[in-house]
Amino acid sequence: MADESRRVLRQAAADRLARLDSAGVLSDYGRLTAETAGVAERTVSRWVSARQAKAEILL
Repeated sequence: MADESRRVLRQAAADRLARLDSAGVLSDYGRLTAETAGVAERTVSRWVSARQAKAEILL
């Protein structure tokens, strides 16, 4: 997968996971995303944290 495609996929996943986390229903989605993207769950957690921090700056 091209680097640009990975970046776009990662951003989309982080956006969706951040919304799920805000709604309190994140549960297993982080693990599933990590498995799908071929990264550690901690990496996905960092994506979500970075996305949430970005959203706070925009507010």
